[in-house]
Amino acid sequence: MKNFKIILLAAVAGLFLTTCDSGIGGNEFSINIELDGLADGNKLLMQQRTESGYEVIDTAEIFENSFVFQGKLDQPKLVYITSDAYRGAIAIFVEAADIQVIANVDSLANAKVSGSKSHDFFAKTNQQLADFDKIWQEFYFGPYRAMSKEEQALNEGQINMLYDSAQTLKARFLETELFENGHQPATPVLALNNIDAMDIDAIQAIYDNLKPEILDTDDTKLMANRLSIIKRTAIGKPLIDFTQNDTLGNPVTLSEYASEKYVLIDFWAAWCAPCRRENPNVVANYEKFSNKGFTVFGVSFDQKRENWVKAIKDDNLTWEQVSDIQGWSNAAGKLYGIKSIPQNILLDPNGIIIEKNLRGPALGKKLEELLGK
Repeated sequence: MKNFKIILLAAVAGLFLTTCDSGIGGNEFSINIELDGLADGNKLLMQQRTESGYEVIDTAEIFENSFVFQGKLDQPKLVYITSDAYRGAIAIFVEAADIQVIANVDSLANAKVSGSKSHDFFAKTNQQLADFDKIWQEFYFGPYRAMSKEEQALNEGQINMLYDSAQTLKARFLETELFENGHQPATPVLALNNIDAMDIDAIQAIYDNLKPEILDTDDTKLMANRLSIIKRTAIGKPLIDFTQNDTLGNPVTLSEYASEKYVLIDFWAAWCAPCRRENPNVVANYEKFSNKGFTVFGVSFDQKRENWVKAIKDDNLTWEQVSDIQGWSNAAGKLYGIKSIPQNILLDPNGIIIEKNLRGPALGKKLEELLGK
């Protein structure tokens, strides 16, 4: 969307905003942002989520801690205010209104946004989700983190129970709240952001209950695409085939590699610290079960071939590795809807998906169940 018009404040912010308060109607919008802690001259970026990732739709330079975006909207949408000068983003659900934002670069999560009813619903729902997370976070980041390793082992069941309880409450809340608010522009965004937390039938029901004016938005189209991918890659579905090159540039096809074995499709990258921490676990299980009909098929989200090859050697990953060196735009990752790594998918010898995201002890436990100890 390129019809945003940027108006940098050239006078005292309060006086300028007075002139912006009138004339907002139809599909016109104004976002007036006061951002403390950022030096004049730093650029602010306005981004939106697209099918292929996040794209910058406008830029502005800070003047006296303030700036204004004005323009016309063809539909309400979620945008993110970012900058190379700070980490994180200010999420704003924009609609035809005069929207005010007050924030500090040291506490972007506490930004105060007013003037957008769509944003009010978006923020209220996210706050409720955060409250559910406190069920396990207060224990985990408090008493649990202060315990010795031995005490943590004794209390592992409790933290897992608290975490699972929070996720269940979040899922039930989302399934009800989003279903009952099919008229809200923010509903497809919230569904998309939390889609892995909900049951697939509940997500479909939320989508089916969206009002006609919401069905035509870009965010709903992204939700529909994600929903389609989840269905195609659900447990019990056949693999989605693809071919990518190995480290020597030779093409390797998943279906041919996966024939007659249990195969773990392992999505990872050299730059991904959690992936590298998980690699020793995958190596141990490969060494234990490879002679029993199990193998691994690594798919890298790297962009630098030399880093990818070095990580394979350093981590002793002796199974097949492929990549198209496109980072998050990896074609296989898009086929399987991979939005974070590490992630993995376990196929049976017939190429049917039988499990997902087996990490830590869960991987060995599942393989023992299938192949014996």
